[in-house]
Amino acid sequence: ITLHTSPRHRDEFFAAPYVDLWRAFVAAGADLALHPHEDRADGGSFFRDPGHLERVLADRLAHAAALDLPVTAFRAGLFASRRDLGPLLARHGLATDLSALPGAAVPEKAIAWPESLATAQPLPADLDVPAAPATDVLEIPIGWRGAGSDLDADYLFNERMDLDGLIRVWDGIRAARPPRCVNFLCHGFGLVEPRWRDQTRRFLDHARAHGATLVSPATARIRHLPPFPARGPIRGAA
Repeated sequence: ITLHTSPRHRDEFFAAPYVDLWRAFVAAGADLALHPHEDRADGGSFFRDPGHLERVLADRLAHAAALDLPVTAFRAGLFASRRDLGPLLARHGLATDLSALPGAAVPEKAIAWPESLATAQPLPADLDVPAAPATDVLEIPIGWRGAGSDLDADYLFNERMDLDGLIRVWDGIRAARPPRCVNFLCHGFGLVEPRWRDQTRRFLDHARAHGATLVSPATARIRHLPPFPARGPIRGAA
């Protein structure tokens, strides 16, 4: 479950009636992720503005802690990236990232993700340096068919695809070796609409019948990395 925050809606989803919903989801076994949409009025992004995301993380995570909401993961709004994302999240105790859009590059939107991040793995200390040391933050990218960068055709994005399209992407993921660990993106507005909710259920049923195991981010982390932060946060590139 991702908790949206943005310049226009900084506090809305950290107040009633949402807080009780988040607590109920946590009690049922869900993980909570902070989801900052740091969009600029001109269509750009504050995501790479020095200090901006650091301040947002510190403020929202402190607020969540005061509400007894255990936020352990992160998803950038609009798939934004920055080269020091791994060290930044580690400093704030966020063990898992769900932001990566493998193979996509849209500089004006602060999007730049390498194709190598096509399956769960530790985020490097510097996204621009493939050989950079690993951080303790596990990246779980959106499912990608392995080619292309079209949100309407190449990724597991529920509200941008029809069921046949999602299955085509899943077929590409299934063909990859070794097997991939990825995330399937659904939005709250979609899950309250019968069309998208039905598609979500049908796709997940299909995926489970064709090789998928559905796990939470916390369970994926257990399978891929030691308990956070067993190896200690890495202070990486700025």
